[in-house]
Amino acid sequence: MSQTVHFQGNPVAVANTIPQAGSKAQAFTLVAKRSV
Repeated sequence: MSQTVHFQGNPVAVANTIPQAGSKAQAFTLVAKRSV
């Protein structure tokens, strides 16, 4: 399952799910994806 969030006004697909506020987040990596 994926979600789409907006980062600096641009839609970004998020793999898995984003934790709810107050819950512990798992380790993650930010990556850049170039649009062609």
